[in-house]
Amino acid sequence: MSEGLYRLEHVEGKSPVLYRSVASKQQAESFESSSVAILIHHARQGRDQFYFDGGLLKAAAPRVSLPSSWAQWISDRTACNAGLRQADNGWEYAYPIGESEVTALSTLLTIARKETGSRNWIDNFVASGSKRGRPIYDATTQQIRNGIRASGKRHEWQ
Repeated sequence: MSEGLYRLEHVEGKSPVLYRSVASKQQAESFESSSVAILIHHARQGRDQFYFDGGLLKAAAPRVSLPSSWAQWISDRTACNAGLRQADNGWEYAYPIGESEVTALSTLLTIARKETGSRNWIDNFVASGSKRGRPIYDATTQQIRNGIRASGKRHEWQ
């Protein structure tokens, strides 16, 4: 097989679908989880899998995502779920995350650090139009925040 990530299907029985990572000068490895296979395949090729901009963890390569149990662990620690956000060149999937969670994940994944000046996850949460002014406790300022825009004006909901 040439270098790449392959999906191997079994035609008989109830055997699980396998994903095989073939990287140059390395032995091929197979996985049952597609998200783990994609992560490992990028790691075997020496690519960054994610980047962290100070408040959000974003994929550095196409189709890269955290396994659902890892994403649940992050959301349990930050009290905010991952989701789509509008970026300069379209939509991207981002995980609101803190420094301690990035440090823990860095032992398992390659995470590049990029300074983009983006807001932290609490600022993104309270500025989101879908939150409709729902309050959230900000532990860093020890205050309850309620739909404040970056300009300091309160959101007007109709």
